[in-house]
Amino acid sequence: MIELVEIQTKHRETLAKLLNDESMSRWLLTVPYPYGLQDADSFISVCTEGKDSTDNRRYAIEADGEHVGGIGIHRREQHSGEVGYWVGKQYSNKGIATAALKQILDIGFGEMGLIRIYAITFAGNDASERVLVKCGFEYEGLMRKARVKDGVPVDCKIFAVVK
Repeated sequence: MIELVEIQTKHRETLAKLLNDESMSRWLLTVPYPYGLQDADSFISVCTEGKDSTDNRRYAIEADGEHVGGIGIHRREQHSGEVGYWVGKQYSNKGIATAALKQILDIGFGEMGLIRIYAITFAGNDASERVLVKCGFEYEGLMRKARVKDGVPVDCKIFAVVK
C-alpha cells in the first residue's frame, strides 16, 4: 500500500541513503550529490517549519510502511500548482511514483482547490515523463535552458493536467 505521510525525523537516514546516489541527484533540481545526513536534516527542518502551510505540501512516500521516496505540491498561482516527486532507484518501475502522484493530484484538485497542476522535468528524464503521462498529464513544450543544475543551464519539459 502506498501512503503519503508527513516528513519527520524518522525519515532522516532513509532520505540520506536514497538520495546519496548520483543517478538520482542528476534529475532533481535542489538535491546535491553527495547527499548526507546534514542535507536530510535541512530538508526535514524546511518541511516541519512549513507543515501548516496550505500552499506547500511535502510528503514522504511509504510503501507498506517503508520510506521509498518523496512528493510535494506547491501553489504557484491562485489556481495552479507545481508537483515534484522522486522514488529511490531500487523502488522504480513498481508503480509507486504513479500511485503517489495520483494521490497528490487528489490533494491538489481537492483540498487545495487547484484547477491546473504542472510538472517540469529535465529533458531526458524519460522515466518521470512516463509517470506523468500515465497520470493524465499532457506535454506542453520544451523550455530551453530553463533551470540551472549544479551551475549548468539545462533544458526542461513542461507537462500539465487541468481539471
